[in-house]
Amino acid sequence: MKSSISIVWAALGSVAMAACVTEPGDVEGVQEASSEIIDGTVVGDDTFGVVTFGGCSSTIIMDRWLLTAEHCIDEEWQTNPGGLVARLNTGSETIKADRVVLHPTLDIALVHLESAFRHPVTGAIFSNPIYFGSNESLVGETLDCYGYGYNTVNGQGFGTLRHAALPISSVEGDGYRMEQNGAGQMKWQGDSGGPCSITKGGVKYVTGAAAYCYPGDGEIVACVDTGAEAFRDWAYAVMGAQAAVYSDADYQGQLQVLQPGSHDVDQLGIPNDELSSLRLPEGWTAQLWEDAGFQGAQVTYQSSQTDVGAFNDRTSSVVITGGVQLFEHSDYAGTRQVLSPGKYDVGALTIGNDVLSSIRVPANWRVTLHKNSGFGGDKLVVHGGEIALLDDAWNDEVSSIVVEEPVVAYADENFSGRAALLWPGIYDLSELGLADDTLSSLRVPAGYGVTVWENGDFSGASFEVLESTANLGANNDRGSSLEVFQR
Repeated sequence: MKSSISIVWAALGSVAMAACVTEPGDVEGVQEASSEIIDGTVVGDDTFGVVTFGGCSSTIIMDRWLLTAEHCIDEEWQTNPGGLVARLNTGSETIKADRVVLHPTLDIALVHLESAFRHPVTGAIFSNPIYFGSNESLVGETLDCYGYGYNTVNGQGFGTLRHAALPISSVEGDGYRMEQNGAGQMKWQGDSGGPCSITKGGVKYVTGAAAYCYPGDGEIVACVDTGAEAFRDWAYAVMGAQAAVYSDADYQGQLQVLQPGSHDVDQLGIPNDELSSLRLPEGWTAQLWEDAGFQGAQVTYQSSQTDVGAFNDRTSSVVITGGVQLFEHSDYAGTRQVLSPGKYDVGALTIGNDVLSSIRVPANWRVTLHKNSGFGGDKLVVHGGEIALLDDAWNDEVSSIVVEEPVVAYADENFSGRAALLWPGIYDLSELGLADDTLSSLRVPAGYGVTVWENGDFSGASFEVLESTANLGANNDRGSSLEVFQR
């Protein structure tokens, strides 16, 4: 039978981790079972950022955001998030949650903390990007997996962070299946919600969150993670992608979050000539200028930097670009154009017609490329987080483009509770991803709007929301169907 790794996964090790579920998503024994990676290797100095709470495991994705499994979330924490208290392996510090957000259909949740954990030795703030590839691309790979769960099948050893390298054998549902490794290590109860990761180009990516396991005769036969492919766009839309600059190397010292735009010396939020490292979401770029007013020598970065090298303590102004980036050549070179959400016919493509060869798409956005002008002909969808080199069928073949950013609808006030990712289009009650008459808050990107109807089938009284709204007030719990549109 399947066993949910929820709440308390077993430790990686000689035996696999257990989760007691008869069907994926049908999690039994939440708050009762726990697990650690069976016979896993103890992690002493955690530089990855794996956090435990309430008998489960989780990963710091971005500053104050934790990724975990929904079955780890007590119902009480949804209305009283402060009851969820998180602890990082590398220190005794605990931090309370102030918000919990649940995926509309998957065994996935995001937890927002009152403050960020810092590494007790380096002082760095943890941040781990979500894997941009498919579940299928992980088959045949060996992932580095972490958890605080049981270290034995019979339920001993919870609370110690361990890891193991586990082979991925197949895709299963919305995730990937892993088998015991040669040492007999495997996840188990208490590892629920904990991560596996893969390293690409020197960057460690979170590939998923532990969901359930198949226990056998005195061992854990296999386990399944909910894969990043299924929740990546939703997670980044909920968290809100952001850039950050730091006064010290390795993401330490004074920190300032920067949104896309131009930030002169008096807007940087850290002292002049002290910028030493920076974090960038997938698809974003940062231009650092030596002088105020965006003058003097400059350097461009297209990924996070633990040390800005020759520009260390030399930066006086910064330009952050967070839109879709089009490039004339296949190596992200040549003429470049940056696009915000909207529709761009051939006349609006300043890089030219039939010249596009590579493209960078921010996390949680999506881009539709069309071979003909007027948004006609064959089309190709590029999802957020992907960095695409166009193949022969699409290189120098694009004549019109649609760029979209999603709206996020929440069942509770203050952007919390169950949350649904909504792209431009119409959504009747069965398609909303939320229970009827529970809509309470909306995140609405610039240039978008939402029309909400009181009844299903787009009928009854209606109202419009044209900006992010933490409390719908008199319209709270009145939405049964809606339309997301670009203005």
